[in-house]
Amino acid sequence: MRSQLFGFTLPIHNVYEANLTCSLNQAYEITYQLIQQFGGIGSADIQVGHVTIGREIYTRKVETWFNQWDLETECIIRSVLREYGLRDELLRMERLQEALSWRWFKFRETAVIAQIDLSCTIEKDVHLMILIGWNEGANSEHIRFSSEFVQLYFERYHQLRIPCQWQTVYPPTSTRPQPRHYGMRLDTAAKLLKLYEFRELERKTGQIISTRMAGCDHAGISLSTFKKYDKMLYDRWYDVEYKGST
Repeated sequence: MRSQLFGFTLPIHNVYEANLTCSLNQAYEITYQLIQQFGGIGSADIQVGHVTIGREIYTRKVETWFNQWDLETECIIRSVLREYGLRDELLRMERLQEALSWRWFKFRETAVIAQIDLSCTIEKDVHLMILIGWNEGANSEHIRFSSEFVQLYFERYHQLRIPCQWQTVYPPTSTRPQPRHYGMRLDTAAKLLKLYEFRELERKTGQIISTRMAGCDHAGISLSTFKKYDKMLYDRWYDVEYKGST
């Protein structure tokens, strides 16, 4: 597959395909919010890949990365995306390559990417296709995290009671992607999402009254676990200007 952001190609290793009983906008918002939760840089930031007829949007394409870049690399990428995100696609890719010139080869060889394609069907549901790809130099932890992301992604639809009908999973080792057996557990991630939603409801009123402990009790998660996986939000819990991981 070809990176929508950087233009180079890399092999596809995992494919997930399903039909979702919801609107295209709802599916896109769920996708975008989860990417933001993990601090991912992706094409959702520059909103590329729309397919329209008239004023309607029928397809949304999103790309996100699972590499844990150093702060300097991340700042370089975000700076180029801010300046060239809405300009000519090839120009943006050339500027990114120039800005990362001295580390470009390693950057490319270690890439782990997910591309998420959301499209309206004639039955008025949403067809979902997820492609996960990486190159030979990819870090095994980043590859494992891509599987975790897929688990969290479909768990989010389950939490919202959005029906999901599976079509394809490749490699066909099971009917669903398997969870990780170490690191952040799937139930922990689900509790964190519940905690984020609890805080966001209050934040939108302009005042956060509930304590961290009250939020954690509501979500069924301990304070120490909350702090471990999202220290920034833990520290800025009462700051209504901080949206955090919503």
